[in-house]
Amino acid sequence: MWLPTLSSRQDQRNGVGPRLGIPGPGLVVCDDGGELLPETREVLDLVHEHDAVLATGHVGWEEHVAVARAFGRRGRLLVTHAMEELAGPNLLVEQCLTLAGLGAHVELCALTCVGALATRSPAALAACARTVGVERVTLATDYGQASNPPPAEGFAGFADALLGAGLTEREIRRMACTNPCALLGLDG
Repeated sequence: MWLPTLSSRQDQRNGVGPRLGIPGPGLVVCDDGGELLPETREVLDLVHEHDAVLATGHVGWEEHVAVARAFGRRGRLLVTHAMEELAGPNLLVEQCLTLAGLGAHVELCALTCVGALATRSPAALAACARTVGVERVTLATDYGQASNPPPAEGFAGFADALLGAGLTEREIRRMACTNPCALLGLDG
């Protein structure tokens, strides 16, 4: 289950929504005081009841913290494309560490550091993985744009870039295979 992505208030604030023609003011999961909305709590309960994974989407930093506090130890929580500058809150390594400490898994994406839309280095993502701990990190591409390679090809390039940035094959396999399978409740 995904929290708001391109329709989030965060993506209105960072300009992504308007650039894509998505009208504002954008969806939120917390009130102005930082408390989860009743509707958000209902979604968290449903995700837990159905033993699903909750993905943070593009919500803001304060919303990430509120969701992680309420759900990180209760259910399976994935902080999606954590360090991407193009969508969502553009999390810092320290913020990723905080969310992992609250029970979340942190997703790092190829789009962030490899390809036409990259804004960070592979070394920056490798450092985040090491700081957070590879046991709490998953890897993905967030590809699908015409300007980037197909996801499978891009994922291989991402793995190579992380190897070049000093992560080991074992660490990459853990983040690319073992952790996502565990998060989904699959043998892997």
